[in-house]
Amino acid sequence: MNEPQKYHGLEQLAARQGWRDLDLVRREETYLSERTVFRDTSTGCIAWRMTNDPAVDVDDYYDIPSWNADGSVMSFLSWRTGEKKRWLMDANGANIRPMPTRPDGQQIAVGYWSVVHRDRFYYAVVDGAGTHVMALNPFDGTVQEIVSVEQDLGEMMPPHPKEEHFLFGKRQDRPGQTQTFNPEITDEASWIHVLSLAGEVQEIELERRWHRLRFTKADDLRIFFNYDNPRTQYTILPDGSERQEIPYSGGHPDWPMDGSELTYFAEGSIWGVKPDGSERREVFHLGSGGHGGPTRDGTHFVTDTHGGKEPRFPDAIVYLRTDGSGVAHPLFRPQSSFYAHTQRWHPDHHSTHPHPVASPDGTKTLFNSDMIGQFSDIYVAVNRLPDPPRDLVARLDGRSVVLNWKAPDRARELRGYNVYRYDEDTSAWKQLTFIPQRGTGWRGPQRK
Repeated sequence: MNEPQKYHGLEQLAARQGWRDLDLVRREETYLSERTVFRDTSTGCIAWRMTNDPAVDVDDYYDIPSWNADGSVMSFLSWRTGEKKRWLMDANGANIRPMPTRPDGQQIAVGYWSVVHRDRFYYAVVDGAGTHVMALNPFDGTVQEIVSVEQDLGEMMPPHPKEEHFLFGKRQDRPGQTQTFNPEITDEASWIHVLSLAGEVQEIELERRWHRLRFTKADDLRIFFNYDNPRTQYTILPDGSERQEIPYSGGHPDWPMDGSELTYFAEGSIWGVKPDGSERREVFHLGSGGHGGPTRDGTHFVTDTHGGKEPRFPDAIVYLRTDGSGVAHPLFRPQSSFYAHTQRWHPDHHSTHPHPVASPDGTKTLFNSDMIGQFSDIYVAVNRLPDPPRDLVARLDGRSVVLNWKAPDRARELRGYNVYRYDEDTSAWKQLTFIPQRGTGWRGPQRK
């Protein structure tokens, strides 16, 4: 790859100084789009700068979805009003607005998009009465209680993808606070809780303090956890049985939607291994470290890169195949500071790490960068175009042209298709529809 231009040529945006009055860009309850579309000067790929504010704007983490189930809305964390809050924007950057609050007026601190329902954002409330799993509708602000138990389960983790079970973790030092990392505290007991929609709780007591806790996403509800000092990795069933040690050490683990393989970073590569620790394979050699995970269909992987003696894609966002073919596409050079965890002067040093996340169909990747300004913004790189319709058939019905097709397998983000007709006289395509056609069929107007 060629070295990118500084700021990728966005000199005027980089020259901007000072804070702005948000009321000047406010339209009732929403704010104007901040999106800038440009091309990466190293890779040539299209990129969108989605936020343009002096405050920190950042995604959640590399293994936590930033989009809702159909990719129409995405969320981010921002300090633009002076305090850390969740914000929303449409997928094209329009309608920037704060995420609705809880019924008690409090901000949602920890929460997760549903991967099934487009209008659900899950969070948990722990109070004197127990633990309550709630679902916020971000479009109208309504909240429904999903399940409640009279027990403090700790902090909520990402739900199982079928959304019939919810995962919680609890630790002795400040229970429920997973972001509190003290490397000296590793030998105390900790707990895993699995809560079903029926209100049943399964508890596992661990002999040490878990560091990372996730569902593997497999149908059997298998859970992944790891320890630090030394880093060891395990899987276990919710009833505490079939505990398996994964005899390899690495960082930034993740799982595809079927739970078939743990992916992690070690020795300059992305590795895959079965939940029982068998069949370890090298998914891709980066020559560097990174954060990333599989796309929802498991065919691709998005990652950032950092460091390494001989990096193949220095400081880049990379979209690669998971089949071992070695095919990869560098998308973007984020030029971010990538501050270490020791940089405590920074309000959120994690925001300088790109932490890329793929959209539901894997068409886009969202990530962080502070290449313009002192603090980070949200960017989106375009991985690929949406899939075309399958098995398209055209026929005449009287004086009308009728089209029928099958939806592609990856169609969560798809709003529909526009129809064009090729004019042989002008050797040009003419657009016939200007509103995306939903469904799997279209009937044209009667021809003269």
